Amino acid sequence: MKVGIVTYWRGSNNYGMYIQHWALQRSLLIMGHSPFLIRTYVGFNTFFAKRFLKEYNISGIIRALFSAVILNMAPIKRLFYDSKRRLQRFQKEHIIVSSHKYYSLKELQIAPPSADAYIVGSDQVWSGLLSDQENEIYYLNFGDRETRRISYAPSFSMIEYPELLQQKLKECLGRFDYLSCRESTGVEICKHLVNKNVETVLDPTFLVSKTDYLQLMGQAKPKLDNGVFIYSLNIHSSSDLLWNDLKKIVDEKDVIVTFANGYLPGDKLFGTGVLYSHATMPEWLSNIYYSRMVITPSFHGIALSIILERDFVYVPLKEPYSSGNSRVLELLDSLDLNNRVLSKEHPYSVLFSNKIDWDKVRGRLTQMIDSSRSFLSRSLLEDKL
Repeated sequence: MKVGIVTYWRGSNNYGMYIQHWALQRSLLIMGHSPFLIRTYVGFNTFFAKRFLKEYNISGIIRALFSAVILNMAPIKRLFYDSKRRLQRFQKEHIIVSSHKYYSLKELQIAPPSADAYIVGSDQVWSGLLSDQENEIYYLNFGDRETRRISYAPSFSMIEYPELLQQKLKECLGRFDYLSCRESTGVEICKHLVNKNVETVLDPTFLVSKTDYLQLMGQAKPKLDNGVFIYSLNIHSSSDLLWNDLKKIVDEKDVIVTFANGYLPGDKLFGTGVLYSHATMPEWLSNIYYSRMVITPSFHGIALSIILERDFVYVPLKEPYSSGNSRVLELLDSLDLNNRVLSKEHPYSVLFSNKIDWDKVRGRLTQMIDSSRSFLSRSLLEDKL
C-alpha cells in the first residue's frame, strides 16, 4: 500500500524526532508497503513563510541572524553546532518524502497527496490544541474518505483534554478507521469521546530491531568508549540532572554530552570538563551503544537505551514540563524498570551499582513489540471498520 505519514519532521537537532520517523518508515518498508512523509508546515501559512521558507528554505537562518544581532551570539553558535549534526542530510538519505510541500490545511484539502492510507504519528503530534484549526492536519482532515486513516502511537502529552475542545476532538477522532496511542492516558481520552477500539502501542522506534540500528550506526564510534553519556534535553541547568551528585562518582573527563532542543533550547550546561558531541545520527547511536551508562530526561534517549541494551538513568522533567514524564514512566513500568528513575530512593550511587537484567526486559518487550506490529499490520490490511 502507498502510505502517507504526517508527523513532526522539521528541526535541526532533535534526534528523537528523526529516528522515530525513520523507524516507522523502516517498519512499513519491511512489511512491503511504500511509505512517504507528507511535508507539512503547520501554522506557517504566511507571506513570509511562502516566500522564504518555500522558495529558499532559509527562514530559520534569517531569524537566527536577526536574533544574534539584536540579542547575542547564541543562535549563531547553535547554527554552527547543528551544522555538525547533519540531521537534514540524514533525512534526505534515509527518509522518503512527498514531492510537494504543504503550507496549510487548506492546501492539503485542495490537493491532498494520493495514498491508500494516511498515518499520523508518533511523537507528541496531538499536543497542539484544536483551537488552532491548522492542527487538524494531525487529525488527517484532508483527502478522499475512502483513504483509510490510522493513528500510530501519537501522544497528547496531557492527562485530560480541555473540556471546551472535546466536541471538536470527538469529531476529529471520528475520521479514523484505526486508533492507537502511545500512552494509556491518550487511550482514555479517546475512549471517553468515541465508541471505537483504541489500543496502546509502542513508539515506532521499538518496531525496528537492534540489528537495524547497528547497521544504521555503521562504523561510527564515540569519542569516549565506555564513558557516561548524557543526552541533555528540556533542562534549564545542570542541576536539573543533579550534576553535583553525579560528579561525586564520575570523573568529568569520563562524560560525553549531546544537547538538543525540545521545550527549551539546548546549550552547554555542564562546564568545560566534559566532552561535548554535536553528533550525527550514527554518532548519537554510538554514544548510546558504547556507553556504560546513559543519563537523560528524553523519551527517545531512554527508548534507544532499552533497544540497544545499555544501562540508563531516567531523570524526570520538572514543572512546567512534568506532564511529559508519563510516557516514559508508563514504558518503564511495563518493563519493570521503575527502579531506573533518579530519586532520593534511587540516587546515582545506587543506579550505577545495579545493572539491568536485559534477558528479563527482552522477554517482556518481545510481547509488546509483537502486539504493536500486529496493530500496524491489521490497520493496513484488514477491511475497514
